[in-house]
Amino acid sequence: MDKSNNYSYLSGCCSFFYKKRIFKFSKDVLLIGTGILETHKTYLPFFKVQNIKMKQTIFQERKNVADLVFQTASVK
Repeated sequence: MDKSNNYSYLSGCCSFFYKKRIFKFSKDVLLIGTGILETHKTYLPFFKVQNIKMKQTIFQERKNVADLVFQTASVK
């Protein structure tokens, strides 16, 4: 981990199509990167988040994981 930036790494996942997902966060911004050959980045400043929903299926509950949905006024 690079000590010069103040991001924490969550996970990078690979599927059958090798689509990568990168999640980084600091105290002000959430960075989401997705893509197959190149990474498309989305920056979400936390001050724009208006609502957070947690979704959890029974299968996710067994593994103690959940989906978080961040809602903003721009519907992104």
